[in-house]
Amino acid sequence: MADPDALFSAPQRALLLQAERADPRTAADLLIKLAASFLRAGQTAQFAECFKRSYALRPIGQLSRLLHASGNPRSAAVELHEIALTLLQHGVTYAPVLAALAITEAQLGHVNAVRRLIDFERFFHHGTCTPPAGMSTEDFYGMLVSEIKSDLKFYEKPDDGAIRHSWRRDNVLEAKTPALRALRRMMQAEVDRYIAALPDDPSHPFIAARPTRSSLIGWAVVSDADGYLVPHIHPDAWITGIYYVAQPEVSRSSQRGWLRIGPPDRYNFRSEDGWDTLMLEPTRGTFLLMPAYFHHATEPMGVKQERISIAFDVRYSELRRLNHEGQ
Repeated sequence: MADPDALFSAPQRALLLQAERADPRTAADLLIKLAASFLRAGQTAQFAECFKRSYALRPIGQLSRLLHASGNPRSAAVELHEIALTLLQHGVTYAPVLAALAITEAQLGHVNAVRRLIDFERFFHHGTCTPPAGMSTEDFYGMLVSEIKSDLKFYEKPDDGAIRHSWRRDNVLEAKTPALRALRRMMQAEVDRYIAALPDDPSHPFIAARPTRSSLIGWAVVSDADGYLVPHIHPDAWITGIYYVAQPEVSRSSQRGWLRIGPPDRYNFRSEDGWDTLMLEPTRGTFLLMPAYFHHATEPMGVKQERISIAFDVRYSELRRLNHEGQ
């Protein structure tokens, strides 16, 4: 494999070294600024490499930071579309890049391109997992709830994350307790089946994005009347999934508490733009798997009933940020 540093001149390598010696957040900001400079200079390979290094330190992937200031939404969409395509051409296929590409394809009226990226038939999967052998249904879910609630942290409105007015337990798939250990085995098996069933289409950027090394990480979310998730993607993951542990009664007779998978609200995209919406009832024992660049959200339930879910990601193991605080 070619040395990425060979792309840069000696002064540029010195700048990179200086940036990367800073703390991770500062280094990521400096690297994204360097990436923008390379982009404006037409040095696309150097631009893509700097973006990758910034993302590896702080994988939020805000491509909008690379834009020139513009009050024209159409011009911004065209520019962001070109940025996403440039990154793809250099093999940078992370979730924020694919999310930006899907949004700009829809803004520019490229319906078929949107449908190819947001392809529920090919890339969205959901099913049901039964409790492991030797555990009754009620015992298994009772144990899961107890294990999840043993270590919760409340999030009102974090600066960096989608969770609102809800509790979380981090690293649930690393727990040594029996029900969570059994659930990890179940979810890993489902992930393996999902990956094995993916179409043989290396030209598709989601397929091309498959990590050479990955890790499975998960966290539990407990929400009630006021809790919800704002529309978001999982920027440091390739695949994301959700497993439902407890269903609120209100969601049986209405769509309150359901998961919405579709375009981010602020763009007002419709099916005619190529971007459909799926609604998923949080039925206990059901799970879903989808590309991490698929936007998803929930609404407040408005009643004092609990929705408990476990979210999990297939992450790029080379990334340095190890937690998902507030997502």
